Amino acid sequence: QWTPIKLLGQLIYNCIMVIINNLSLMFCVGIAAALAKKNKQQAAIIGLMSYFMYLTAGNVTLTQLGMLAEADPMVGLYGTGQSTVFGIQTVDMGVFGGILLGLVCGWVYNRTCEKQFKGIITQIYSGNRWSFTCMVVFSILFGFGSCFFWPPVQNVISALTDLIATSGNFGLFLYGFLERFLIPTGLHHLIYTPFQFSALGNSLTVGDATYTGSYIVMMMEYSMGLPFSDGIVWMYTGFTKTFGYFGIVAAFIFCARKEDIPWRDQAFDAVFYQMKKTGLPNTTLERDGLLSHFQVHVSPIYYLLLPVYWLFPFPVTLQILQAAILASC
Repeated sequence: QWTPIKLLGQLIYNCIMVIINNLSLMFCVGIAAALAKKNKQQAAIIGLMSYFMYLTAGNVTLTQLGMLAEADPMVGLYGTGQSTVFGIQTVDMGVFGGILLGLVCGWVYNRTCEKQFKGIITQIYSGNRWSFTCMVVFSILFGFGSCFFWPPVQNVISALTDLIATSGNFGLFLYGFLERFLIPTGLHHLIYTPFQFSALGNSLTVGDATYTGSYIVMMMEYSMGLPFSDGIVWMYTGFTKTFGYFGIVAAFIFCARKEDIPWRDQAFDAVFYQMKKTGLPNTTLERDGLLSHFQVHVSPIYYLLLPVYWLFPFPVTLQILQAAILASC
């Protein structure tokens, strides 16, 4: 592999994944700021601090009650219902925890940020400080409570694995559907981990060694030049994610309502046309006048796509590139 290409690929992948892996925090801060009717920056900071208090409260509760899971040498915390976020191990609520905390933070801030107390001592808790105080209480209670109300939800999802394993093609459909559908909640780990990393998914014996889990078996079969066994079906979600987006793009192209196609194609094609001519992502199609597309959506990755558009300046080029980027994630 050519080092510059490998470096570029790693830079793009890891810089994008650091955002994806921390979407819960992004949602918490973003929703709190978006809901705030005034001083949005104050609400965002309170949301940020609330998120870290929520993580810490969960970690302290799990530690003190002896509920902290041990990481497996091979799969880490997958399948335990817990995860490590910013170095803090707590219950894995996925982005759901951040969304809920952001909603509460925005609601609390709007109702408390103008609260004024009288008295020499109590007046220091007025305004934004009162909002923060309320969120301190809620964040601690939320982090504590998540250790008790969220595991039952995870257990229900885990119980579905037996149904999936014994239901034939319907079970396979359910496996793929739930694995994709539950991603926003972080519960999808409970669906695929038993199949990809335990004997429930597949097993392979080579000499004195036995390998279990569809992922492990697939990699061993691939490295040894063996044909893939039936357990490969539990890896189809990865293949679908990689190649399915091209089918989605084709559906957009050929099945979209005809009246919507011209504007959609023109909107993004116009942005790239201006980038090709002037280097700036200007457009007149998204608002009433000329403005930068980045004022609507900050998308610096467009500049990485520009060389391809330069060679093939067609709207369909942008749709294919979109599918390729999504598949690479």
